[in-house]
Amino acid sequence: IISGGAFQGYEELESVTLPSTLEEIGGQAFYGCSKLASPITLPSSVKIKGQSAFDSCSSLTYVNIDTYLDSYTFNNCPNIATLIIGKHCTSFGHQCFYYGIKGTITVDPENTYFSVVTGCLIYNNRLYLGTPSATIPSGVKMIYEGAFRGLTNFTGNITIPSSVTTIESRAFNGTGITSFSTNDTMTSFNSNIIGDCQNLLSVYIGKAITSFDTYDGYWPNVTSIVVNSENTTYDSRENCNAVISTISNQMIKGCTTTVIPSSVTSLDSDCFTKCNIQNIIIPDSVTSFGDTTFMDSGLQSITIGTGVTQIPERCFQSCTSLTSIDLPDNVTLIDGGSSDYYGAFNSCTSLTTVTIGTGVTSIEDYAFNNCTSLSSVTIKATTPPTLGGSNVFKNNASGRKIYVP
Repeated sequence: IISGGAFQGYEELESVTLPSTLEEIGGQAFYGCSKLASPITLPSSVKIKGQSAFDSCSSLTYVNIDTYLDSYTFNNCPNIATLIIGKHCTSFGHQCFYYGIKGTITVDPENTYFSVVTGCLIYNNRLYLGTPSATIPSGVKMIYEGAFRGLTNFTGNITIPSSVTTIESRAFNGTGITSFSTNDTMTSFNSNIIGDCQNLLSVYIGKAITSFDTYDGYWPNVTSIVVNSENTTYDSRENCNAVISTISNQMIKGCTTTVIPSSVTSLDSDCFTKCNIQNIIIPDSVTSFGDTTFMDSGLQSITIGTGVTQIPERCFQSCTSLTSIDLPDNVTLIDGGSSDYYGAFNSCTSLTTVTIGTGVTSIEDYAFNNCTSLSSVTIKATTPPTLGGSNVFKNNASGRKIYVP
């Protein structure tokens, strides 16, 4: 027996030989052994008792299994290139693998549960894992979370077959795909399914999507977003290259070429987070931004209309290409959040000049923290705004000046 946590965190462990008499491996037994690279063979006589036995063993490349795997057994093992599944392996626990297989998957022909179809590991019409050469077979109903994750050489234009009703989180995250189209039968979609795909340029959202989640799903280089014109929940009106909630007029997701229509009233959090958009105009119809709306984006310039009254925490955090900002007279609050990490303009390291309009009444602590190039701040308000603390302009350029009426 190898007890749970026996080698957990042994980062220098490079090789292990599992004895033929081994009967049990406990949870987290080899968790975090990031240099462990020797082939792992788990025969039917070995039982995995507990979660995450080989979780975060990022150097593993060869896995041969013929037994049940508990949840997270090979979670966060992104470099497995050879996966062999024996005849006694009949199921996996939750998120047993969370990255695609970089080479090949082989299943024992006597295994009546799993099969390999066009490079995909299939079980009961569910796609568990993919490989770089895979195509998604028709008849598949579900694509599991992380099925193709991290396969940068899984490329091309992906159109989801009409049989698919569910795609779980991060299924194609970090792949090399260039375009992605949902089908017209799926009803829900999370942008992290195709998040962090550096080559992804175009996205099509089908007519049946009624739930669109943007949590942790970043589209850095997308240039085209189209929503099916028959979709009654979301739209991409006026060819704006964005996803807009039809009823609320909130922009949910934008891209590098988005033009905001004058009918839009708000921008959701994560709308442009980590997006390489460079310039944007905010129409007067927009009254609010979400937290992190432009965080870590490639924004170089922005024109903000007269509708916005508050700049929320982290809204422009780490916009390292933004060189100047002019906040109009209608802005009353610039938020700083709860710590030095949450300021509205925290770590905008290229920001040199800031102009704040006449309406500002409050600038919260850390709002302009770590703006290391900021040398000039002009505040037009005749009544000085309340400052949330002594760190509003912490870590600015040496000699930074603040101009007031």
